[in-house]
Amino acid sequence: MMAKRPSSGLILVQIFLVCFCSVSAENAGSVFFNLGIGARPTSLGTAFVALADDLSALIFNSAGLSRLNGLRFSSCYDTRPDTTNYAHITVGLHNVAFSFHVLDCGKVLETDQFGNIMSYISYRNFGFLSGLGLTGGKIPILGVWSVGIAGKLVVIRTQAPGDGWGAAVDLSLLIQNQKATTAFLPNMLSRWGGGLVIKNIFSSPLTYQNGTKEKWPLKTVIGGMLEFFGRVTLLVDLVLGNEVRVGVEWVPVHALSIRGGIRYAGVIIPSLGFGLQTGQYTIDYGIVLHPQLPIQYRLSFSLNI
Repeated sequence: MMAKRPSSGLILVQIFLVCFCSVSAENAGSVFFNLGIGARPTSLGTAFVALADDLSALIFNSAGLSRLNGLRFSSCYDTRPDTTNYAHITVGLHNVAFSFHVLDCGKVLETDQFGNIMSYISYRNFGFLSGLGLTGGKIPILGVWSVGIAGKLVVIRTQAPGDGWGAAVDLSLLIQNQKATTAFLPNMLSRWGGGLVIKNIFSSPLTYQNGTKEKWPLKTVIGGMLEFFGRVTLLVDLVLGNEVRVGVEWVPVHALSIRGGIRYAGVIIPSLGFGLQTGQYTIDYGIVLHPQLPIQYRLSFSLNI
């Protein structure tokens, strides 16, 4: 009897899941939503909790939705060649947003020891998110504070025993001072902010057809943001107990943003990217250089009406 062995494609998919799960007791749903929204946070090392000033706030800090105006649309395509493809469509109206996400690992081959094809394995995740942000008022010196709530549902489709679904809720807080000044940094510090997100504070376990259940990990993320001269923004996020994210965004002219970031989650993961804006339209591009995975390329498009 010939033994099956995984193809190189299956091995890459396994590495992809392990690298995202190894930092803490993640489940497939939390790993999926860790992929985020848009190319901008990706290029900033996913440090976005204290900034949260576009539709990416739906995942990173839903309290930021309270600062958005009008109708907004965002879409994204992300690929790791020969491994995974990821895309989302997000729509927001004022302080409410909705999003649909797909992660597709395609048809992965299983072969025997001689390279003969034995079977195909498909693996896809579908995600649905909705979020609401509300402004609470202004705190002297600190600035305007907002709260947010986001609900998320993940559906997994693979070989029948592995099909499953689960849901969870995140709560968040955001404080930002739009015209920050200090005696030590007069006219330098144009904005600052802080954010707090408690992920999966309420949840329904990810439940598979074979009866297996996976709990959503309770995670706390604290973020800080400093903006200098209205052009350079420094971002730092701490995922308590296991991860550090740092990002920098430079806006040399209004239409161009240059970004870089580093995420430490057991390994150092650098990222970089840029954004182009003209009128209502924005295009963002990001690259992630994971030491154990193929290079990640992400392109997103946004429209603000």
